[in-house]
Amino acid sequence: MPRMGIRQFENGMAFEHTEPLLRFCPLESRHECAWLELWRAYLEFYEAEIEDRVTTNTWRMIIQPQSPMLGFGAECKGELLGFATVSVHDRAWSQTPAAYLEDLFVAEEARGCGVGRCLIGSVLNLGHECGWSAVYWHTRADNHRARILYESFVEAEDVIRYSVPAG
Repeated sequence: MPRMGIRQFENGMAFEHTEPLLRFCPLESRHECAWLELWRAYLEFYEAEIEDRVTTNTWRMIIQPQSPMLGFGAECKGELLGFATVSVHDRAWSQTPAAYLEDLFVAEEARGCGVGRCLIGSVLNLGHECGWSAVYWHTRADNHRARILYESFVEAEDVIRYSVPAG
């Protein structure tokens, strides 16, 4: 894919001159095949293996209207180039919900073209509109390319995460 000449980012879209190149949109059933292809690449990137039934359930949650998990995509001319999943939840330290940007992935051929920035910026805009207390995410310490993008929005916190399987 040729590198897109993005000049401006505004309201979930990246523009070159006046033509939108990227469109931020909720994931819908029409995106399932493209999302699944990106999801598998995402799992491969993180060297993660999960059962097909977990993937099926994740997709179900993404497109279910009353689910606390939201799914978004970045499209260019109808092609899904990246996705984000966001889990909205109550928080002990605030009276308003927070949003955990749980997954963010951009197709390898679209990286460096503003797709990740479009997704994050649009989730942040949505958070502002919805009155979320915060949007937060994490990544591996060695994911340097992603960290450059993330730290253009906010400085990394000095937090260590612990995760113990409960089952």
